[in-house]
Amino acid sequence: MVTFEFTNEATIPEELASCVKVSVSSVFHKSFGYFPSFQDDDEETQKVGEGVVGIISYFGDITWLMMLGFPKDCATGLVAKFTGFELDYDSPDMGDVVGEMANILAGDVVSRLRDGCIKVAMSLPTLIKGTDVEPLLPRGFPSKKLIFTVPEGIVMVKIVGAKPVTSYGRAPGS
Repeated sequence: MVTFEFTNEATIPEELASCVKVSVSSVFHKSFGYFPSFQDDDEETQKVGEGVVGIISYFGDITWLMMLGFPKDCATGLVAKFTGFELDYDSPDMGDVVGEMANILAGDVVSRLRDGCIKVAMSLPTLIKGTDVEPLLPRGFPSKKLIFTVPEGIVMVKIVGAKPVTSYGRAPGS
């Protein structure tokens, strides 16, 4: 059994980051037919810019959240591939599709964590559209940004952990 604990060191356990990386790779391969390339350099300075961010909270053996961010051009390209038709970036359906993509990734993460005997439940997605959007969290929460390159552009995934007896975000099913 693997256990994760977020400490005051403000770091995300490598086992959790690896789980998310494997899930991103698997979901993109199944959904789009290619494996994204992970960029292992200077990830904290990159921003989404104008784009869409889906946020999923996890509760259970560990409490954390994952933000899946797509810059505008990447979002429109991926949504067109995902749905089989083009959607205008300003369409209300854009958020629904990005939310579904976040749900699929989050479900894969939950499954992989359960395989490692970590039980978590996930919330419904919270969606934000804007420029360089990020939720404001209390200081000292550990975080890690993962950047992936895909044919449509870049995909950003940010993992934010909660310290013991601390939580944020939406409860599962809400």
